[in-house]
Amino acid sequence: MRVAVLLSGRAQFSVFYGGALVRWTYEVYRDLQRDMEVAVFGFPTDAETRYPLPPATSKWSGTCLLMSRVQVLRRWEEHVWLWSLMGRIREFDLVHIHNRPQWAPMLRRMGYKGRIIVHLQNDHLGHWTPQMLDSLAPELDAVVVCSTYIGQQFCPKSAAIAAKTKLVFNGVNTELFYPREELREPKTIFS
Repeated sequence: MRVAVLLSGRAQFSVFYGGALVRWTYEVYRDLQRDMEVAVFGFPTDAETRYPLPPATSKWSGTCLLMSRVQVLRRWEEHVWLWSLMGRIREFDLVHIHNRPQWAPMLRRMGYKGRIIVHLQNDHLGHWTPQMLDSLAPELDAVVVCSTYIGQQFCPKSAAIAAKTKLVFNGVNTELFYPREELREPKTIFS
């Protein structure tokens, strides 16, 4: 299987500048790349700070950045970025979109025929109307939420989108994080 991961916004696939969602993408797909081909599409990232997975971007990234600074053009920035990637994205069996549910219908209108999964780490659908959610449902194959709360913000509004929503909690690498009694001090609270 070939998977294209679309990072949200202008996220860099960077160890230093990427944020939690980028780290999640690296940790999960690093282990899955044995079983599938993965390319991570995001904002251009320099080789020194980039995670060691195949990165991909668009030569139009600079143009999109300029568009984001001009009010009348800002609304078309994401369309241009996705359009510039379509030649490569069409080759993938699945597109995994982070936190941008509005990209699923855009990709369909641009001709993408493969599977689309929208992965929500934040509440990006809670403000959508039932009609908007019903029209989104046929455009994608699944919505993954990382908490019960996120799903509860939109699933009651649309049976169609609720049927495609799956709860997958964020995990933890137990080789890195595990209880160690020698570090524990009495009356200490961690959060």
